[in-house]
Amino acid sequence: SRCSVSRAQNMAMGTVGVGWFPGLQDPTGESIWPPTVVLTAHLLSSRGRALLSGRSVLELGAGTGALARVVADLRPRALVATDLPHRLQQLTHALHGTTAEAEVLTWGNLPAVEQICRTHFGAAHADIVLISDCLYTNWKEDTSEALAETLATALGLPPNSPTGRNGKSFSSFALVAYLPRSAAYEARFFNRIRALGFQDRELALPETYIMKGVEAAREFTEEELQ
Repeated sequence: SRCSVSRAQNMAMGTVGVGWFPGLQDPTGESIWPPTVVLTAHLLSSRGRALLSGRSVLELGAGTGALARVVADLRPRALVATDLPHRLQQLTHALHGTTAEAEVLTWGNLPAVEQICRTHFGAAHADIVLISDCLYTNWKEDTSEALAETLATALGLPPNSPTGRNGKSFSSFALVAYLPRSAAYEARFFNRIRALGFQDRELALPETYIMKGVEAAREFTEEELQ
């Protein structure tokens, strides 16, 4: 299959952004948002489990660590959950007792991405990148392109090289789950990953899920796995 990015949206109506008072740290990583439940439902299906088993997995913007704890039980070869420096202590605590590792990573710091992958995966890139509810804006910062370039580097596609992965395998992919809030912001992210040579497709919602736990996991279709 080609190097691709899949996105799973939540049906709820979104707002135009996420805001907080000036001078305060971004609090969004302190909550479990609906897209995490949706992505968890996909990953808990039998095909989702098969996708992760034995693979190296990098999560960007891991927040509470809830998704990483689920993924750790699905037998990846290695799993690293990343977030900003002020989230590291709580993220490390959340992952205690699992096989997952926590690391600091600021989107756009591309040398750090490669270093994390080499340290934990023994390669310059990950097999799978997970992103859950990281497509938002606080009206002052635009991190959409930095996130896209971080994703591309994590999958082994260098920024400004849209023609391919220099002979590397095309089996790597990302799963991106988000709550629609700002069409312009989301468009910048997806336009950037397309410019970097990725293909993206939208996945259907799981047939059944509830906010505080997945009631049933929807199988990936054959088309979604291509």
